[in-house]
Amino acid sequence: MNGMGKEAKRIWIKDMTLSHKVSFLCLQETKTVINSVGLVSSVWGNRNLEFVALDSTGNSSGILTVWDGDLFQVHNSSKMEGFVKVCGLWKGNNTKLGVINVYAPQGVNCKKTLWENITKEMNLEPEVAWVVCGDFNEVRCADERRGSSLDIRGTKIFNDFISNAGLIDLRLGGRRFTWMNADGSKLSKLDRFLLNQNFLDGWPLSNALALPRVLSDHCPILLDTKDVDFGPIPFKLFNSWLNLPEFETLVRERWNDELPGVSNLSKIETLSRKLRHLKTHIKRWSAEIRRKTDAEVTDLKNKIGAIDLLAEVGSIDDSLVKERAELMVNLNELLDMKETATDKIRNAVWDFFNSKFAEQHPIRPVITSSLFKTLSVSQRERLEIPFSEQEVKKAVWNCGSNKAPGPDGFTLEFVRKFWDVVGKDFFEAVKYFEVHQKLNPGSNASFITLIPKLKDPLSLVDYRPINLIGCVNKVISKVLAERLKDVLDSVISNTQTAFVKGRSILDGPLMVNELISWAKKMRKKLLILKVDFAKAFDTLNWNFLDNILSQMGFGDKWRAWMQGVICTAKVSVLVNGSPTKEFSLGKGVRQGDPLAPFLFILAAEGLTVAMKEAQRANIFKGVRFNSMLDDVSIFQFADDAIFVGEWSYRNAKNLLCVLKCFEACSGLKINLSKSSLSGVLVTKEEVKNMARRLNCKEETFPFKYLGLPVGGNMNLLKYWQPLIEKFRKKLSDWKARTLSLGGRSCLCKSVLGALGTYLFSLYKAPKKVINILESLRRKFLWGGTGDKKKICWTKWENVIRDKQCGGLGIGSLRAFNLALLTKWRWREKIESDAFWNKVVRGCNGNARHTNGTINGRGTWHTILGVEKDLEEMGINLSSFLKPKEDGLGWVWELEQNGNYTVRSLRRLIDGVNLPAAEKETDWNRWIPNKTNILIWRTLNNRLPTRDNLLKRGIFLQSPDCPICHSFPECLDHVTTSCSNTRVLHAHLAKWVDWWPINTSAITDFWEKMGQAGGNELHTKVRKVIGAAFISTIWRHRNNKVFKGTFKKDEELVRDIQFTAFNWIRCRKKGCNILNWEAWICNPVNAVNSCISLVAR
Repeated sequence: MNGMGKEAKRIWIKDMTLSHKVSFLCLQETKTVINSVGLVSSVWGNRNLEFVALDSTGNSSGILTVWDGDLFQVHNSSKMEGFVKVCGLWKGNNTKLGVINVYAPQGVNCKKTLWENITKEMNLEPEVAWVVCGDFNEVRCADERRGSSLDIRGTKIFNDFISNAGLIDLRLGGRRFTWMNADGSKLSKLDRFLLNQNFLDGWPLSNALALPRVLSDHCPILLDTKDVDFGPIPFKLFNSWLNLPEFETLVRERWNDELPGVSNLSKIETLSRKLRHLKTHIKRWSAEIRRKTDAEVTDLKNKIGAIDLLAEVGSIDDSLVKERAELMVNLNELLDMKETATDKIRNAVWDFFNSKFAEQHPIRPVITSSLFKTLSVSQRERLEIPFSEQEVKKAVWNCGSNKAPGPDGFTLEFVRKFWDVVGKDFFEAVKYFEVHQKLNPGSNASFITLIPKLKDPLSLVDYRPINLIGCVNKVISKVLAERLKDVLDSVISNTQTAFVKGRSILDGPLMVNELISWAKKMRKKLLILKVDFAKAFDTLNWNFLDNILSQMGFGDKWRAWMQGVICTAKVSVLVNGSPTKEFSLGKGVRQGDPLAPFLFILAAEGLTVAMKEAQRANIFKGVRFNSMLDDVSIFQFADDAIFVGEWSYRNAKNLLCVLKCFEACSGLKINLSKSSLSGVLVTKEEVKNMARRLNCKEETFPFKYLGLPVGGNMNLLKYWQPLIEKFRKKLSDWKARTLSLGGRSCLCKSVLGALGTYLFSLYKAPKKVINILESLRRKFLWGGTGDKKKICWTKWENVIRDKQCGGLGIGSLRAFNLALLTKWRWREKIESDAFWNKVVRGCNGNARHTNGTINGRGTWHTILGVEKDLEEMGINLSSFLKPKEDGLGWVWELEQNGNYTVRSLRRLIDGVNLPAAEKETDWNRWIPNKTNILIWRTLNNRLPTRDNLLKRGIFLQSPDCPICHSFPECLDHVTTSCSNTRVLHAHLAKWVDWWPINTSAITDFWEKMGQAGGNELHTKVRKVIGAAFISTIWRHRNNKVFKGTFKKDEELVRDIQFTAFNWIRCRKKGCNILNWEAWICNPVNAVNSCISLVAR
């Protein structure tokens, strides 16, 4: 606040606290000594106040925390250099609340000390709901600073602090920056609210808002925890209901109810009426189910609690153990079944989108050209043949099962589940549309849901509107889209690479890269203009689209169908889940409609044709590689377009004229302020001058196209830094310490392993980048966060190799990168006539560029170099990539179907580079991932037993077993030889006669579990029980070491029995009817009987 000495500033603060009904006030940089209640009252008002202050030293610093004593009861408080902490009870919901008010110093090392002190304070009371707020004097990324340089070290330390402390940076509304210098040349986001999960659990709808700065160089920021009612939430069907017998009965009974007046309605109106009728009954049913479920949950919790209390005062018999197990199963099933100033805002949202989707210029000029590609007569006729029931059913099944429902509230999973009930009506509704080319308003309604495009959206323009479409409309659109996909290749130019079968998003960046390399090699000056269309999907003129379809040869019936889908739509916007009133669309195609992307690229073909006409009239000069390839002037992927041509002002000016003409015809407006100009073999000054004349941005190489850097040297680490930061951010978000090892391994493989897919698909990552990324994955897997390190219990190569080779199957990033790049060689063979292939050949000469001398140093040169990398590993690509015997195509011999897969080559590379272990990993799908990994670590002696800790230099007071205290602890001792464990083995041998006893090594024990006879099913059941034994023993050992708790042998046996029972019941299909009594009697027979019963 830069001092609170002036009365005007204190009045300003008091007015804010009163108008926003502030309960906690945190001020920084008070620049004064707080020695009277009167001074605090001047910023708080006459309400009950309590406060803690850290007085300023000299003419700087000073922190003040004030709160309402009627709402918050303080238990303890402390103050250190840089922060004030208060901790106590929030009386509203009896939550333990802690608030840390921060004013950070400038020095990086001083801030690091401050972050460490704050973390220590929080760790003393981990159960508290923490709010850490104030002026942190640090930013988290480059986007949070403007006009000044970024201190990378300080940023990393700050991000590590947030991660290590388990804090979440609450999204800030109202401003992107919270601090500004006097002349406005420097801005930073220095102020924020950091919350832990406990706080968000108590106040899940918390939001932060930056208020006007007025009398300070910092914006005041407000944390609001209120739940604002934006109106009723529309009906939504949950897929979990579909498996309930009573729901199925309800649907089948009510669908065939006699409805008055239905006989006079059309088939599509009849379907809508039936859905509304069914919705009414489902709402009543779901309300009753919720009431009953809540009551049952409470009753089950009370019964389980009563049994637990009995267990605490003494032992409980088997009947109570069985009863508790059944109660827990029932409780889990119930919990799984449960799904968990407003008028001004709603009106403002309605006004914004109603205006946005209104067509201001209904009459526009048209583009007429003979250069449009056209459909054949047979294609046109095939598009308009009558819809078949099989076609409609296929569309329903291809729509996706877990998509959010539209205004009707019904998911496509519901339609699939009850196709035998509702299918006839759906098909008749689609046939009605086929004949009449229109949808009734109820069927063509949709909700707009708003998806943030930026980290901190400030206004509605920062959100992307996505339509949630009703099931009838979606099915009709899907039927039409499936037909349209089959003919797109015939009418869409090869310079468009979006949504056409056989074309890829990567084709564009590859071609632009090769074009730049070719121009440098041939010493040709090039102009490259990357164009941004403003709200492209939302502004497309319908008449323009219809005119394009007509020139492409689409028939009258097809065009009428298109008009029937897009021109009759009505939408309402969801504001915090509640819809505004409806309005009609006047332009645009709805994002979320299956037809939308295909209709857009058909309209975008008008731009391609306009450029061809401009070249034909010598208005614009594109690029010609050789006489075998037409001039290239444009590369398009939906609304992302790059224009290339000779470098000259005349060429650039004429290009803008073409774009202006296209805007006038189509409604697609070019946003020049976001468009950018680059030049090849021209000076920075020339680019700057040209950009100024065109009123667009200047851009240097590499620039981003479709999310990939283009035109740069990808051997440099700095161009991979965004990917590295992306990895780090994911690690920060997940909070490694809150996940089990199984969860971390899953995320390492499926998410961290896939984060680089896009970049790896075009560029070969330098070894240093791979090493950094693998290091981040390794650190995350073993639980390290930020600067905190954990023991890595085995070599990383042991973890990432395939399960068949004794690893966890995570896979190496190097093999993944090489396998993705090798896919280009496969595509080169099977897509010899593809446009991207012709461009590559044009840029690299017509000589055989696949195996011969490699010309230039472009991206293709690197891709071809992968074959040499594979040869150095002993992998001959030509041994697996071979021509078919008939010479008509190619075959990939690592897959049975002959098609290339990244997985097959990745496994081969890892198999060569990562030597296999003696045995493959024993992985059982009936066991949770974390337990499978525990078994893997156990069989490889990679658990933190005391002997293993001593080997790694960890000081221990005693090396002895923490349970028997008689022998040094090692893994074999814990699991087989300890006196406590031997007694447990004896108890389990009485339960099942095949239990292996008298083993002295855990590996022998596990081997005997698999050799006890019977079929594969019997072996799986035995290993599930064996895994439950190892898991229980290890948990028992850890509880003794870290908590000092100890269970009796009988309790451990029950834990093992129940754990294995629960795993199989929950994870084996068909075993949810597994009986506890049968399980205790003979577990193998119980599972066998269960599966046999389901099979019958």
